[in-house]
Amino acid sequence: CNSACLAMYISSFFSHILYILYLLCILLYFLMVLFMKLAFTFSIFECLLFTLVIKALKMYWMLWEP
Repeated sequence: CNSACLAMYISSFFSHILYILYLLCILLYFLMVLFMKLAFTFSIFECLLFTLVIKALKMYWMLWEP
């Protein structure tokens, strides 16, 4: 494997890590909001956030699939 190939692999690896961190941040925020509003019903914003997380996970799954 040449240097250009290696550089491409490293950059894709880091983009995967950044995407995972991004998803974790969203998930942590979502859980925090959920625990804060446990006694209340879901608002439109929380439902929207949840659907965005699901869409992001689906997109990421498609990226990993060959």
